Amino acid sequence: LRRSEQYVRSIIDSSLDMIITVDNERRIVEFNRAAQETFGYTRDEVIGRHINMLYANLEQSQSTHQAAISEETFVGEVANRRKNGEVFYSRLSTSPIRDAQGNPIGIVGVSRDVTEQRRIEEALRESEARNRIVVENLGEGIAIADVNERFTFANPAMERIFGTPPGGLVGRTLADFTTPDQFAIVQAQTQRRAAGEKNSYELEIVRLNGEKRALLVTAAPWFDPRGQFVGAFGVFRDIT
Repeated sequence: LRRSEQYVRSIIDSSLDMIITVDNERRIVEFNRAAQETFGYTRDEVIGRHINMLYANLEQSQSTHQAAISEETFVGEVANRRKNGEVFYSRLSTSPIRDAQGNPIGIVGVSRDVTEQRRIEEALRESEARNRIVVENLGEGIAIADVNERFTFANPAMERIFGTPPGGLVGRTLADFTTPDQFAIVQAQTQRRAAGEKNSYELEIVRLNGEKRALLVTAAPWFDPRGQFVGAFGVFRDIT
């Protein structure tokens, strides 16, 4: 029994994730090494104390507990508080603990600090928002098209160049705005981009009102993470 207990203790303390268990009164029973390192408490400082001490939001602590009881599981992000008062976020998964007769005797929670991940995601969202503002306010047309020349994105300047209403370009192809001869030029350039080439060429389009416009198109290939050609990113300048 002692060897078995030592083996289980080694597994729990070797986990990179925080493992914390509470009894039915929500008093801390288990607090592994990862939890000690993350929260800043020693095991002796928390054993027997209420789990609320580890939460930054007591309402969230209660709602998490209720979900773990009523649904027998909880998976989500929670706000925790370290010993020094610093708030951090963790990804928590809980499940009930039962005795040999199936009676609930507590809850086990496994969690991981995702504060840095949240910071990176927030920085990416801010970067994306800034980039979108820039693209939407450029005077040149910016568009993304798939391998069939179908537009999947077009900025407002692009819509003005092609004479379409807002949102009127997405879903259309360059074939809708060019003669067969001109579209053949587009297809030839697409084949070159599929081989990894960035290219620039002139193209004549016919706007929805029948007006012809001359454009200078600069396009770069777009490949997915597997190296599969999935389309192109293009800049369209009206040189009429």
